[in-house]
Amino acid sequence: MDTDPPAAQAEPSFRAVEHELLGGERRYTRAQVAALADVDTDLASTLWRALGFADVSEDEVAFTDRDVEALRTVRSLVDSGVLDEEAQLSVTRAMGQSLSRLAEWQVATITEALAGTDLPTGPPLQAQDAAAVARELVPVMEGLIGYVWRRHLAATASRMLGGAAILPRKAMTASAPSTTISTPPPTARL
Repeated sequence: MDTDPPAAQAEPSFRAVEHELLGGERRYTRAQVAALADVDTDLASTLWRALGFADVSEDEVAFTDRDVEALRTVRSLVDSGVLDEEAQLSVTRAMGQSLSRLAEWQVATITEALAGTDLPTGPPLQAQDAAAVARELVPVMEGLIGYVWRRHLAATASRMLGGAAILPRKAMTASAPSTTISTPPPTARL
């Protein structure tokens, strides 16, 4: 599979950026990642495509330890009965589509901000600078994405459960509805 633009593959200094973004080195072929995750290679390929990535040739070293762990995790949801095969594919596809768009937006926005201009013709970002930005920014964005996702889960669950889950404890026991939103103490963090 060719998941990266040719220029990125040709640029040796891109490896540092890629390492930061992928969370490790590419070290496994398609068959190896499937075997390590104890998943059929056809299923692994199907899930990879559902995430929105192109097929990977059999001898291409394209996967990291995080790919192995992600494949194990997705498969464990089926093995434990949380999802069936159809839902597994649907969830994987939805995550791939949503996060692909988010990643494209983030890269474009951050690149523009670092270039100091809103124009796409700004000075090109150097790979070593991009690796430093990724090292700092990826964990922050990863945490924020998890936070926003959890808040959306809570809001959706609240709507499905009739709204009771979103009411503060004090408001649920009060005789009249409250329009005041309590705020956490200044030392509390999200």
